Amino acid sequence: MKMERIREHIQSVIDWVLNDWIWKVISALVAMLIFFSVRETVSHTYMVPVAIEPEIQGNMAVEAIEPATVNVTFRGAAVDIQRLQLAVDKPVISIHPTDTAEGGQDIRLSARNIKGAPNLRVDSIDPPVVNVQMDQQDDVEFPVAEPPVKGRPLRGTVHLDYSPKTVRLRGAQRSLEKMRDSSQMITTEPVDVDGRVQSFKKTVKILSPGGLRLWEISPSEVQVDISIQQQEAERVASNLWVNVVQSKRDDMRYRADPLFVNVKFKGRSDALEALDLAEVRVYAEETERLINGGSGITNRVPLRVMIPVTNSVDSITLDPDSVLLVPVGKQSPFQE
Repeated sequence: MKMERIREHIQSVIDWVLNDWIWKVISALVAMLIFFSVRETVSHTYMVPVAIEPEIQGNMAVEAIEPATVNVTFRGAAVDIQRLQLAVDKPVISIHPTDTAEGGQDIRLSARNIKGAPNLRVDSIDPPVVNVQMDQQDDVEFPVAEPPVKGRPLRGTVHLDYSPKTVRLRGAQRSLEKMRDSSQMITTEPVDVDGRVQSFKKTVKILSPGGLRLWEISPSEVQVDISIQQQEAERVASNLWVNVVQSKRDDMRYRADPLFVNVKFKGRSDALEALDLAEVRVYAEETERLINGGSGITNRVPLRVMIPVTNSVDSITLDPDSVLLVPVGKQSPFQE
């Protein structure tokens, strides 16, 4: 009884399929055409140079790839294309040369070789074939150049220390010998110090020589200590007038002796350059005087220096650092 119902159900499905089957096939074809037409309409294309990344095993290494990059046109939704454009890690084409053949070999590329482009279709690869030159593998140590500096600190100068100072490259023997004979140094990514004010540490990647993915580099990064040192400078303001600050309760007026002094400022070079010497004032306070016998001349009074509040210096030195106050007469009660 149960088998009979199953047969009846299968027969009903077959009858439904066969009933007006021509119209059903036409409807399916139209739906497929509409689907692919809409997908082509809403999809976007983006062409990007893609590097060739060889993967080999054994005692052989890739000496050269011609060309080292190919132009790949991707197709997909706008969001996926934008994600590809903004990606830090760009797509690569992985190839697997024959590791037993020394010399050249042609390798045809396909969409299956591309890594790092999810949700995107490959429209074209130009050129579709690359030539790979093979050689015996070797391992050589090379010195690492000091990482380049990008930008400028907000103030001060930049000094770098990095480790390690050497790395080992594994790759094609002939290429490594040429690099060693030319005393080539291995470079790194730049260190960005733009706008920095304090020292910091950073890890930067070793760059593959020639920008090609032909080498196994160990280690692949260096540690950099970036020291931002402030430049100490001096600036002298000569012959500044000494102003005497007096109490209104004392009707005797005084002048400084000497009348002029020199002021030396020390600090960061940028801060001293911003200092307007015309705004600097030197003061002696009459309230700190002590009469020296019957001469009326006071003891030596220390000096004070005032600079604009928007400026900053590390130290101020006066020459001389104190003055005598000499009475010059009494002030009229009608004078302020």
